Amino acid sequence: MIHLVAVDPAFRRRGIGRDLLERFAAPLAAAGVTTLEATCRPDDRIALVFFAALGFAPRAGPGSSRIYGVPAFADWDGAGEDRVLLVRAAGG
Repeated sequence: MIHLVAVDPAFRRRGIGRDLLERFAAPLAAAGVTTLEATCRPDDRIALVFFAALGFAPRAGPGSSRIYGVPAFADWDGAGEDRVLLVRAAGG
């Protein structure tokens, strides 16, 4: 499990975040993991754009509703702690 991925803004657009994710995902995919999941706050536009650039998409489904315009789950991490559940294939 990765708790947090962050890159110094001075290094944006150099592929460091993508490289970190792919280095984490490659052995998982080789071991048979098919899906990666991540969460972020629905009002964190920077994180949502970052995850979208890495191939993640919000999961909508039972229990989700649109919060800040994106499918999210209310109170996921406790009262008032809404989260977007993002998914992508482990192999990219």
